[in-house]
Amino acid sequence: MVNTVQEWSKAAILLLKGPVYENDDRKTWAILLRCRENINNYFRVIGLHVLIEEEDGYAYLEQIKDSVEKGMESEEEVNDTLPRLIRKVPFSYKMSMLLVLLRQEMDKFISSRNESIYPILHKSEIMGLVKSYTKEATDQTKFNNDVDSMINKLVELTYLKPKEKLLSSKISDEAEFELSPIIKSKINANVMKEMLEKLDKNEGEENE
Repeated sequence: MVNTVQEWSKAAILLLKGPVYENDDRKTWAILLRCRENINNYFRVIGLHVLIEEEDGYAYLEQIKDSVEKGMESEEEVNDTLPRLIRKVPFSYKMSMLLVLLRQEMDKFISSRNESIYPILHKSEIMGLVKSYTKEATDQTKFNNDVDSMINKLVELTYLKPKEKLLSSKISDEAEFELSPIIKSKINANVMKEMLEKLDKNEGEENE
């Protein structure tokens, strides 16, 4: 039997599981960069695009159709007959607003030329962002639980990376989170515009 496992097989498998970060596995990252053409050709057969941001040190898979919508691929590359493999995560009004504000925090951080690599936010600061677009909470426990739930979801999506391992779903106000650069690609200018238009149209429907 011919061994069909490739040098880049591990990198491909990790991409199927989620974003790959240089800082998490430098050896795999080096292979990913060296074999990017093979990896990209492999995934294009099933309608996926490999987005690699060398400067920020991350890569992830995206449906080619989604890349076209962001202006990263040409319309000719789309095959609408293929089923979707990378699921689109629907966001609530509150989560969408938080993502927009976090994206703006990243922009402010970049323009300030801070010495840190990426923005570090305490949970209390994220709570402040949520408070900026919601009515004053009458039930502080529920509000705190809602923020914890949103943070845990953003950690799962790798938009936020906890500086220390989260031991439970209850998060300390002093817990620190690194804002991942992947938010720049996931929430780019086109996506921001679309999200803000939807939020303006639906404002108040979920803000209760």
